[in-house]
Amino acid sequence: MVDVLEWIDDKLAVASMPSRDDVKELAKRFNAVVIACEDRELWYDDRLWEEQGVRVYHVGTPDFRAPPLVSTFMALREVAKLPGKVLVHCVGVGVGVVA
Repeated sequence: MVDVLEWIDDKLAVASMPSRDDVKELAKRFNAVVIACEDRELWYDDRLWEEQGVRVYHVGTPDFRAPPLVSTFMALREVAKLPGKVLVHCVGVGVGVVA
């Protein structure tokens, strides 16, 4: 399972980068995922989520930078409307997970 999985509340969790196998397991628990890393940093094909029926929102965030405001706002506005649980993940267990 992922190195870090922290629940913010009963609907929102943050995590480190999941493996391909983790995606299949996490997809059983989450209805949407917000990927907060750049495409080149992904260790898996993000279509794995969609194949499991999970909505994907990609907010590419360069290392040591704040997430892009407009795309982050748009993604969060959409996931707030969804039923079920939402996972936000970045690459590791750094600032993005604890912020």
